[in-house]
Amino acid sequence: MKSEASQALPVDLIGEGVLTRSVRDTARFFAAAEGYYRNPKLPAIGEVTGPGKRRLKVGLVVDSITGRATDADTRAAVEDAARLLADLGHHVEEAPIPLKPSFIDDFVTYYGMMAFMVRTFGHRLFGPGFERARLDDLTQGLAGHYRKRMLKTPAVLYRLRRSWREYARAFENYDVVLSPVLAHTTPKLGYLSPTQPFETLIERLIHYASFTPANNASGSPAISLPLGPRRKGCPSACNWRRCRAASAPCWNWPTRWRRPGPGGAFRTLDRPLETLLSVFIFTLPSRTRVPGRLQHRCQSDSDPKSQEVI
Repeated sequence: MKSEASQALPVDLIGEGVLTRSVRDTARFFAAAEGYYRNPKLPAIGEVTGPGKRRLKVGLVVDSITGRATDADTRAAVEDAARLLADLGHHVEEAPIPLKPSFIDDFVTYYGMMAFMVRTFGHRLFGPGFERARLDDLTQGLAGHYRKRMLKTPAVLYRLRRSWREYARAFENYDVVLSPVLAHTTPKLGYLSPTQPFETLIERLIHYASFTPANNASGSPAISLPLGPRRKGCPSACNWRRCRAASAPCWNWPTRWRRPGPGGAFRTLDRPLETLLSVFIFTLPSRTRVPGRLQHRCQSDSDPKSQEVI
């Protein structure tokens, strides 16, 4: 599912999907989308209606390419999920970090290029009412960052476009890779405020959102699933990703998953399909658009009488 705007980017970093109450709802959405269009070069997704029997090889990545360790609470949440997968019969082992640290500079430079384009051509993109001076400090800072590195643009684009090759090599021996979504738990209000100095904010962003940029640049399918609150009630989640070049589909993940119960202890779900972990292990065609009529075909399992908002 790609918008016209994302297709116009030299390196498409935009991931478009749906936010649902359960993974079962996500599965039904993609089954409906496939009814609208299916890439004949890819295996059919179909409807996921029950558990799969295949045991998977799971790669575990706990720390990111920034070189800074993931915080204790986030690490514990991911390691708990890894132990749960092992208890369910899967093989779990540590996997290599997929990209080199130089990826960080390329990624920030590319984001700076987009900010620079908005600042420079905003009146053409958004109309005569666009006011450059009203852009926030983060956008202004990214634009200035890019301006100093503008001559590096061809090399940056070349490396980002090829980043999926490095990513694929790192994960080619795994069915799926488990990692944190973010490198530490929810920060206090103001920690990521765009009103603070750009150098401070960009450093915080790099170390906080240090896992998902690899998905953005490589185009690999991924999904984030909540694991419940950790210390001080801060939410925690795990990122499940798959190499986009993988040839064999495995969307029939075992559906006997558990969610944290009282006190953070895991319990087995009575309705295991609610947390089916198979849905994301595929790649939809890049030019698939979601028609409006799908909004009326995807009902929420949480309330069968209600319509899921797409």
